[in-house]
Amino acid sequence: MHQFGIKSGIAKTMIESSFDIPYGTHQFGYFGGLTYEYVSPLKLTAGVELQYQQRGLKEVYSIPFYMNLITTEYHYNYLTLVAKGGVQFGKKGCFYFNLGLTPSYLLTAKSVTPNADGSIVIIGGTDDFTSDVKRFDVGGMAEIGGGFGIGEKIMVCGGLSYQKSLTSITTDTYFKDETIKHYAIAFCLGVKYRLVKAS
Repeated sequence: MHQFGIKSGIAKTMIESSFDIPYGTHQFGYFGGLTYEYVSPLKLTAGVELQYQQRGLKEVYSIPFYMNLITTEYHYNYLTLVAKGGVQFGKKGCFYFNLGLTPSYLLTAKSVTPNADGSIVIIGGTDDFTSDVKRFDVGGMAEIGGGFGIGEKIMVCGGLSYQKSLTSITTDTYFKDETIKHYAIAFCLGVKYRLVKAS
């Protein structure tokens, strides 16, 4: 059986670093893309996905003589190829579990800070540091989910996944001698069109 589909969802993203980020917190990002899976007669699956992924974090801090907290958002946007394999049980309804690799290419990396005027410093604006960050990222993922069929051809699915980078995004010009790795917990919904080989 071949399954072609689309999926999208929301991910709670953060970074793991070799240095302390005292005011860092998670950020929610969008991801979505196209999917393909082959399901063997033994219920084993192999598939690929092409996704656009938003990753990043928020940093909340204060500036001298300014009454409100400032939140700087760091956005790392990737084009990700997911190569995965696992098991899938069921026909009308299904349950699946997959493990995979997530090689990614960095599209943009930016920080966004709202305008704030303190009596000592003035901050605010957007900083593009795409050229400083390592362009390629390799990670691993695990996902679990299920779905239900609408007729013989359509399957509506939902799932939870965990993804973590295995490589650091740092370079000689971006946090040299440190490590920064992305990780995320995500929820997705998708639709698959199923082509079943006649027995």
